[in-house]
Amino acid sequence: MKFFFVLLFFPFSILAQPAPQTGRNITGIWQGYVRSLQKKLSYELVISSQGEKFIAYSLTTFIINGDEIISLKKMTVHFQNQRIIAEDDDLLFDNFTAKAPKKIKQINTLFLNEEGSTLKLTGTFETKTNRALKPANGEVYLEKKEPQSPTKLMAKLEEMNLTAGLTFTPDDDKIKPAATEKEM
Repeated sequence: MKFFFVLLFFPFSILAQPAPQTGRNITGIWQGYVRSLQKKLSYELVISSQGEKFIAYSLTTFIINGDEIISLKKMTVHFQNQRIIAEDDDLLFDNFTAKAPKKIKQINTLFLNEEGSTLKLTGTFETKTNRALKPANGEVYLEKKEPQSPTKLMAKLEEMNLTAGLTFTPDDDKIKPAATEKEM
């Protein structure tokens, strides 16, 4: 009977991995892009620590018929080995002119890299959609910015009164940079 319970709860302990505690801090403001075969879109990410948990917000910006369109989402962040998984949770704001398709979730699988003094989150994204839409995938490229950097995402979070709970810790909640090709 004990063996059955061990097998039943073992997968949950694997999924609930804390952030690795060596290397560099991932909390902060990140700017860059997401790119698929069809488009390259401006993408911003803010990662905040709240005790043992991480939350994030993302802002995707693109142009349609000369109009700037934005989508602001709350995300959850968890870790699998050295991978950072940032997954859409809730759509908080968009200014789409047409009714946007519902239930599109973006999942980013990212690795922390360091090039000189620049920290980067690079990896891939995929979308999970309803059956009417085709899933998309592509690459994510983000560079860490200074906490006081003016960004569209931080301006929108401030406008929506969502910055009060953001915490960017300088030395806590660290993750080791991914191995470079030379180290592999």
